[in-house]
Amino acid sequence: MSWIEIKNISIEELSKTRKQIHQAAQLPAITGRCLNPKDSGDAFAALYWDNEQNVLSSQPWEKSSFRSILSISDFELVIIEEKKGSNDSFKLNGKTYDEAFNWLKEKLNSHGFEGDKLNKSQPYQIPEYPTAKGEPFKQINNATFTELQNYFSNAAFVLENLMTKQKGASEVLCWPHHFDIATLITIEKNPDPEKTKTIGVGLSPGDESYNEPYFYVSPWPYPENKNDVLKLDHGHWHDKGWFGGVLTATEIIKQKDISKQLKIAEIFIEKAIHNLKNLL
Repeated sequence: MSWIEIKNISIEELSKTRKQIHQAAQLPAITGRCLNPKDSGDAFAALYWDNEQNVLSSQPWEKSSFRSILSISDFELVIIEEKKGSNDSFKLNGKTYDEAFNWLKEKLNSHGFEGDKLNKSQPYQIPEYPTAKGEPFKQINNATFTELQNYFSNAAFVLENLMTKQKGASEVLCWPHHFDIATLITIEKNPDPEKTKTIGVGLSPGDESYNEPYFYVSPWPYPENKNDVLKLDHGHWHDKGWFGGVLTATEIIKQKDISKQLKIAEIFIEKAIHNLKNLL
């Protein structure tokens, strides 16, 4: 696993793809949420990046060898049975969210699970994409799907390396709510979770803050005096709605060399974490 070159693809086209993938990612998340024990933090609905297959994967169902995955580049939903190495796949292009959901239920039943346990309700709201209202998914530009997959792969590579170096870093997970892939570094625990000091490090494929992928490093609680943070070598400090360091895809793409792209991301994360640790 290594860094894949980030290419200069239209941010607008990438955004259109990201919105479809965000909607589609709710499908494998549903299987974890509905088939596994309830969790107050919705952790069983969290996805993880499968490095071998380059896909987003659900948690295993009911401690079985079954799981559902979303292949971004192929834009398909797949059910995998690890022990037998078998799988069922459903191409999302031209299909609706409801059709994919019903396929999941049908396959669950055929594999001995209770398909009726699945439901579309979720403990959060995501933007109301057209695909949530019956419009079919459309894989028009294959390059943008592959590129978005590369962003997730790169993020998993950087974050998993960080996890091995940073004491208190959590498992790297993709959260279907905001669709970010991240690790949470616990700096100082407190019986009151709201007072536990943490630093979240991750990548968002784009959202209402930035209509493009970006790495972020965000502390909790936010520092009282944000003017105390030092200027970053790469990226900038964001302070509208939330606080943290941000390194956008636009800045990474300026570097045409793969090693330089990786270096910028690593330096940004390292410097931002060091700065915030001093403030916390």
